[in-house]
Amino acid sequence: MTPSVSLTQDTLEALEASLLNTSGLVPLHDRFRALFTLKVAQEQDKVIEIIGKGVLLHVSHAIHFVLVHVLKSY
Repeated sequence: MTPSVSLTQDTLEALEASLLNTSGLVPLHDRFRALFTLKVAQEQDKVIEIIGKGVLLHVSHAIHFVLVHVLKSY
């Protein structure tokens, strides 16, 4: 069983900005950290939406495969 955490709207928005690298300055390891924090969030509908944006925007070749894999797990 995967542990789950409840995240505030502000936290979800910050994780989305990190994952999607909206500033253009987020290091790859922080983007992966955001993804795996989202993966254990209780707010699954919002998480699917955020990860889906990453897949559609093709935010990075290095992370795209992992985004698709995580999205398939839902």
